[in-house]
Parts: sequence; C-alpha cells; structure tokens
Amino acid sequence: PAAVVLGRRVETEARTLPARHLRFSGPLAPHGSWAVAAAELKVTEDDEGRTFSLEDLPRSPYAERFRQGATLVPRMLLCVVDAAAGPVGVPKGQRAVRSRRGRLDKAPWKDLPDHTGVVEQVFVRPAFLGEHVLPFRLLDPAEAVVPYDGTALLSGDSDRIDRYPGLAQWWRSAEQIWEAHKGSGSTLSLIDQVDYQKKLSAQFPLAPIRVVYSASGNTLAAAVLTNTRAVIEHALYWGTTATLDEARYLTAILNAPALTARIRPYQSVGAFGPRHFDKYVWYAPIPEFDHDDPHHRRLVDLTTEAEAVANEVNIGDSGFQQARKHIREALAHEGVARELDDAVGCLLGRAPG
Repeated sequence: PAAVVLGRRVETEARTLPARHLRFSGPLAPHGSWAVAAAELKVTEDDEGRTFSLEDLPRSPYAERFRQGATLVPRMLLCVVDAAAGPVGVPKGQRAVRSRRGRLDKAPWKDLPDHTGVVEQVFVRPAFLGEHVLPFRLLDPAEAVVPYDGTALLSGDSDRIDRYPGLAQWWRSAEQIWEAHKGSGSTLSLIDQVDYQKKLSAQFPLAPIRVVYSASGNTLAAAVLTNTRAVIEHALYWGTTATLDEARYLTAILNAPALTARIRPYQSVGAFGPRHFDKYVWYAPIPEFDHDDPHHRRLVDLTTEAEAVANEVNIGDSGFQQARKHIREALAHEGVARELDDAVGCLLGRAPG
C-alpha cells in the first residue's frame, strides 16, 4: 500500500475489499524499506468504509494565517500608471492615471482603450503581483486604484464614494466598462470581482509585517513585505507575523528546496513539472517560531545573509523568472543556499526519496 508520511509518523489505508480497510500506523524511518516498515507498523482493521483525503493530514499552525491575494483583474481597470496631467494640471492630493498595460493582458480587455482619470492620491496603492516576488527580495510594485476609504471597500452605488469625486468618477466608469465586456459567464459586479471571497477586504487593515510567496511556478519564491500601504494580488499568498525575525524564519523555510521536496507529492504536475504551491506548503511540519530556539535563530540569521546577497544582484531588465534564477545562482555561489537548505532540512526532516 502507498504510504503518506507525516513527519516521522505514517498513517495509511489499503482497501482490500469494498467495505474493508487496513490501517497502518506508527513510527517510520525516512528511508526505510517496506519490509522494515511492515515489521514496525501497527495494523488495525477498519470496516467503516472511510476514505482518505488531504484534510486528514496534520498541518502547520501557520496554515490558518496565510491566504491568497485579491483578484486584481481585469488589470486595465485596476492597475494604473501616471498619465499626462493636461494643460490645467492636477489638483493637490490627486493624480492623473491611465491603464497599466502588460503582455499577459487578455481579450477583450487588451483591445479596449485606456481607462483614464484623475483620482485622489490616497486610493492609488502599491500592488504586489506575482512577478514582483523574488527569493528574499521584492521588486518595485505596480500601482492600483483600490476604493478603500479606511473603513470599507466602496462601490459605485455607495453613498460614501461621492465624498471622493475623482474616485467616484473613475470607479463608476470602470463599472460600466466591466458590465459591458465581462461576458455572460460572470454575474459579479466589479467590486465583487476584486473582493471575491473577501480576498481584498481581508487584507485591511494592512499589517506592518507580512510574508509573501508565489502561488505557482517551478520553484517557490518568498520575501518579507513591510510596505504598509501595499495590497497583494492572487498570484501570491500572504500572512502576517508578529516580528521581523518570525517573518525571516518563515522566508528561509519557504525558499528552501528542502520544503518543496516535502510538498511535491501534493502538487499538480504540468508539462514542466510540479506547478502549484498554494497552501500545500503548510502540510510540511513547520513549527511556530520560537525566538529561544537556536535552530530557529539560525534560520533568521541565514535569511538576513540571503537578503543582503539578493539585494546586491544586478538583475537589469531581466524578466522575473530570470531574476529569480540570478538570485539563486548568487546564493549558491556565496554558499548561503547550501547552509540554508541544510538548516531547513534538519528542521523539517528530509523528505523520503
């Protein structure tokens, strides 16, 4: 029977008849053979017809503290760059903005003219997209119009939005564009789209220290975020920590190959290998940060070293994938990568293989 390894314990079920299960439980050496394991494991019979799922697995206490970022699409209605101010300029406290365009924009949005306007500066926030997160380093974020007034997200039919004429005009115009082009498959309003499953409103009030990591890719990338105005989009997962040391502890673990090796059995596999990290990372036995634990402190120190190395890498005009590669190469060259992976491997226990 196939086994599911839980730290140094294993629990598995083998169905031999439609209504009969065998359950194997007990300690399991990381690289032991089945012949050795079978002699050590306790076997019990289960006639209740139970089935096994990932929900049966224990998870790190950090699992409940992390969630996916907001659905900031269509980008051309939400993400912005500065626009020409016009002959009369822009009132104090406001900004002239237009749609931010990208090569990954999809029809029909990529074919529409820019959405332009003058918006109160307070509603133009830094927005970290998946492409802005490198190992131990963040790139400069994009910017997005976020209709949050300090209390709630505002839609075009909100009474409070009229207190902000620039935002009101921008958002109501964006809603009209959304309704005209969203297609028959969506019944969501624009505000419901960007706050789907409360993934935007849950970010407020913005925490002073957050950890962000990539939702998918060939290799996981994670970094510490201390920007207290920034929102996070759906290609990233985020969570808060009480201290910078705790954030660096988690960043060390998330960037380590020892972690990805442990979660690989849970990942979907595409043409180029395992792809999605999502919250599978928390099926690894990652303990809560303990400032007095020397192993945890070592990971904090290694992250500090890794951040210094990452920030010195000249990534130029490299795309984010190449930038991630350059940083990993620099970390390997400096010897930090090996030390960090060994330390994380000792903390988690090496994955069987």
